[in-house]
Amino acid sequence: MMNKRKRNWLALAIVGALAGMSLHGSVHAAEADGEETAHELSETVVEAGRAKLAGGLVERRENIGLLGSKDVMETPFQAMTFGKKALEQFSVPDRTILDTLSLSPAVRVGQGATDSNVTIRGLSSNGNKWYINGVPGMAHQKDMTANFIDSVTVIAGPALGVRGTTAGWQENAGGVVDMISKKASAKGDREAKVSFHGKSYVSQSVDLGERFGENKEWGVRFNVLQGQGTLSVDHARMWKWGVYLNLDHKTANSTTNLLMGYDYTRQRGDGNSLSVAKTLKSLPKAPRGSINFSPDWAEDTYNDWTFILNHEQKLSEHAMAFLNAGYHKENYTSWIQGYGRTLLNMDGDYASLRTSGYGSGYSQWPVAHSTKYIGIGVKGDFKLGEWKSDYVLSLDKMWFRREVIGNYGSDPSDIYVPAPGNIYHSNSTPLPAPLPKHTLKTQYNLQMLGWHVVDTFTAPGDKLGVTLGLHGHRGIRARNYAGSSASEIDASATCPTFAVTYQFTPQFMMYANHSESFDEGTVVGSSYANRGETIPPAKTKQNEVGFKHQSKGLLQTLSYYKMRKQGTNDVLRGGLKYLEIDKEQKYSGVEYSAVGKISPQFDMIFALNWLQAEQTDGNSVLGLPKWAGTAALVYKPTEDFSVIGRLNYSAKARIRHSDPLDVPAYTTFDLGLNYKTKISGEDVTFSLMCTNLFNKRYWYASGSSIALGMPRTISLSASCNF
Repeated sequence: MMNKRKRNWLALAIVGALAGMSLHGSVHAAEADGEETAHELSETVVEAGRAKLAGGLVERRENIGLLGSKDVMETPFQAMTFGKKALEQFSVPDRTILDTLSLSPAVRVGQGATDSNVTIRGLSSNGNKWYINGVPGMAHQKDMTANFIDSVTVIAGPALGVRGTTAGWQENAGGVVDMISKKASAKGDREAKVSFHGKSYVSQSVDLGERFGENKEWGVRFNVLQGQGTLSVDHARMWKWGVYLNLDHKTANSTTNLLMGYDYTRQRGDGNSLSVAKTLKSLPKAPRGSINFSPDWAEDTYNDWTFILNHEQKLSEHAMAFLNAGYHKENYTSWIQGYGRTLLNMDGDYASLRTSGYGSGYSQWPVAHSTKYIGIGVKGDFKLGEWKSDYVLSLDKMWFRREVIGNYGSDPSDIYVPAPGNIYHSNSTPLPAPLPKHTLKTQYNLQMLGWHVVDTFTAPGDKLGVTLGLHGHRGIRARNYAGSSASEIDASATCPTFAVTYQFTPQFMMYANHSESFDEGTVVGSSYANRGETIPPAKTKQNEVGFKHQSKGLLQTLSYYKMRKQGTNDVLRGGLKYLEIDKEQKYSGVEYSAVGKISPQFDMIFALNWLQAEQTDGNSVLGLPKWAGTAALVYKPTEDFSVIGRLNYSAKARIRHSDPLDVPAYTTFDLGLNYKTKISGEDVTFSLMCTNLFNKRYWYASGSSIALGMPRTISLSASCNF
């Protein structure tokens, strides 16, 4: 009899085999001069003047930071841009874009009803590390509303040299996520949407857009969303507001875009993760996914303000100046769980034991972040003999400020609540007394000044392309809050970027790249023999080679990479303890994807990746399965009806090396329906999505901890274009 693991692989293999099949006949080419069309091209479709891969789920052009918008067959990186269709098909109302991001072969998403763990090539990634309109540090860390997003690009690898300078925890060694806001279309935009999710979460959104002026040079796009209700987990409740206004102006010589937004998220009963006691030799059976380990008063509240300006000005036929600027402010108030909620035994009991100051259990933790960014530069092209040169020169600077309460969670007025429980019953710890208001104090300020020089040379015939880049920055960090001595970092580093592409045929190309990234450095604390010493920025270096093949509307990519990430570690020398850059974490991986149309009625996204991650001590990096994959099929028998199916697979993941302990492999299935009709002459679309169709009970790994997987969850929506 075939075991469960083999069945999981068989399911993935069946879908993967479809990628190599040419099930559809020839399709006819057509022109679409900015008009929306259903005509299919041999390689692409055109929707509203934008080229997409056949099926319309993935964009043909990708936004590659300073390199600008490039055709997928010209991009020397593993990248994927999901358009509006993919965002609508695979996202659910309260979880932003996580379900869509997991369609990228480089991204892994561990997803519960109230928790998530996102990695790109094995390295952590969250909202604070993401970009909006090419500007870093503009997204926030909680589930931000996504109805104002038009497309999202995932660029894998530590290519700091083509992405812009980042500060603080926004360093993106594994890769970046760049979200592009909606802009008013020429035909106007009028959409109202109502969604139901979980047990009683209901949201309403409106999307309005219009262009003005003699030549429609002015555009206004307004998106507003409001939602509240109970999620799919016991006593987990969410309140959400999102208001975004996008203004743009286009002339023959310039483009300007201004995005302004406010985002409010309040969630109760948040947090379903556990550390595991060293005495446990195995994991107890996962409870039903609707169990909540957090009490109903545990709360996260986020208030976020965002302002982003992008401007390009034509200087000549071969040169253009650009400006990218942004400001982001996040206020965060929470009853936050520290790192001490620990699973104790096979009966499922857990406890939180406060050991010192900030740590375990629940206490109030208000935090404020603010990020400012400005980047200026010039880009253009010229001829070097028969070679074409496309260059970018830029300077940028980021300011990051973090504020916390004076004693970082151990304020004498704090109320500490352990909140123990059992995993098979939702937490019922009583509500504590109200907390006094805390005063926020600066924890640290960080400034990062960077410069970029990038040039792409294209040989005659446009088959060979060579990209050479160099990035450098200087970071200054001042740290000073109550209970901690002041310290300062002043460090700098440079890193190169090399890439080459070769297009053997219009349908087949090969690329290779070397890219790097680094953090801001650190100052050694007082517990070390080298106290006060400034440790230079730790670097991450990657070498990658890949292939891309496009035929009959199906794009296939295959990439292999090796990445080395430096880290600071304790080093014993002469009986004394030093903090130094010592050894490296090593990441090797293979990523495969197939995207497009596999028959006249079937669209597909298939992604599979293998990852081997090794710590400095030679053990594997905790929490990372070697294999993970997703396969999504959209069956469209008519223009008005479609069925969406998706398989998600994650292999076992180790969470402890001493007395080894693994989180078992799991497979989940999602199923959805879309139906378009007319009501009173207006276009109406009804959508249904069932996540975790068979209500699989499972744990997923998050570093050395575990978290409870998402239960079966129903999402319904109705949208009307008017």
